[in-house]
Amino acid sequence: MRILSKLLLIFLMPITLYGAAEQTDAAPEPLPADVRRILNLHAPEVGALLFGWNHYVPKPDEDEEARVKVFPWLPAYMLKFGVERVANAHRLREFIQKHELNLLRVPKKYLYHIPAMPRALSNRNYIVVAELITEDEDDGCVVDFPRMEQLCTVALKLPYYDFHSGNFWPLPDGSVVIVDTDDLAMPSPEEVAKRTRHWLAHGVAPYTDHLPADAEDGPVTYNDPLGVLFWDMKMSLFYMTSARKYLMQKIKQQEELRQQLLAQQEADEGLSPASDDSA
Repeated sequence: MRILSKLLLIFLMPITLYGAAEQTDAAPEPLPADVRRILNLHAPEVGALLFGWNHYVPKPDEDEEARVKVFPWLPAYMLKFGVERVANAHRLREFIQKHELNLLRVPKKYLYHIPAMPRALSNRNYIVVAELITEDEDDGCVVDFPRMEQLCTVALKLPYYDFHSGNFWPLPDGSVVIVDTDDLAMPSPEEVAKRTRHWLAHGVAPYTDHLPADAEDGPVTYNDPLGVLFWDMKMSLFYMTSARKYLMQKIKQQEELRQQLLAQQEADEGLSPASDDSA
């Protein structure tokens, strides 16, 4: 019984915390025909760009902006690396609509197939075409209480792990656009389970287990969906007091939940006969 209890805690806890991953059967929107025509005219240039990105070796302190490109002949869009961004953006948009998060939006993202490359979905054959949205620099305060409330809903229920002010910003209509949908921000259910187990063992802490064992450096995230948002809040002035208080309340609730789960685990182990370990 003790072993069964541990297994249930390990594999069911992410569903308890964040709910089952909300998947959709609907396919992302196809690339608009006029955009496809322009890209086809510049296909050799786009193909060379993607080839270079696939052989890109990050320099020290260099971030993912090295694999983002805006061309003057396609000013309303940016090209990005990482095919997972398109499906993730579609899933995030549907989540926002389902939960009626009226202050949040997601840029439209499409896949462009490089001519003469195989049709298999991979970063070697497809490049991401993302709607270009510029930040409202006159907004005055990036995050107030209503915005923070909706960002926390996405972070905890989707979940979303990479909320910092470089990944979301205000628009003139008062909404907030979430621009990043890579697999660091929106990991697979298996990766969510790993981060959750790490959180249970260590509390809110930096998380690097997603990096290859031989990696000398790489993007650091947190094992809790609110971790990066909390770090960003400490580093930034663009959070109103009401938003700060709400985030601290949610982090406190997360820690209380973690302690409850640990106490339940210990209680289950204490009630189980030692002989059950051999079952």
